[in-house]
Amino acid sequence: MTHGKRTWEAGLPWTWRWTRLNARYLLAQATLTPIRSKNYAEITNEVANGNGYTTGGITLTSVTWSKSGGTTTFDCANIEIEASGGDITFRFAVIYDATGSPQPLVCYTTPDNTPADTTVTDGTKKILTIHASGVLTLS
Repeated sequence: MTHGKRTWEAGLPWTWRWTRLNARYLLAQATLTPIRSKNYAEITNEVANGNGYTTGGITLTSVTWSKSGGTTTFDCANIEIEASGGDITFRFAVIYDATGSPQPLVCYTTPDNTPADTTVTDGTKKILTIHASGVLTLS
């Protein structure tokens, strides 16, 4: 899965229900181990509430699911992060399903190719541009 020129790594459980998705994204610090974290409750290093970021993440907009033949595509609008009152520093953007429990992680990415921390400076915005083919495609 791609995000601009970057890759989203997926972690979808087989029992995931596509039709009830309440997709949210959260920002996590460098100490996140995405492959070991399977649910929102297991994330212990989400960016702290404040400076324009809200703990628990932000609901994705323009979420769509489409199916063509045997291929299903998940897409959403670009993700905008705006710092206000201080900087926001993060390494990972994580998409998860906030519906019910256990709130599974769907996929994650780093906003650069390094990976390195990304800082959104107070009073500025960072836009994570979703690839033209969508966030993820399953076939």
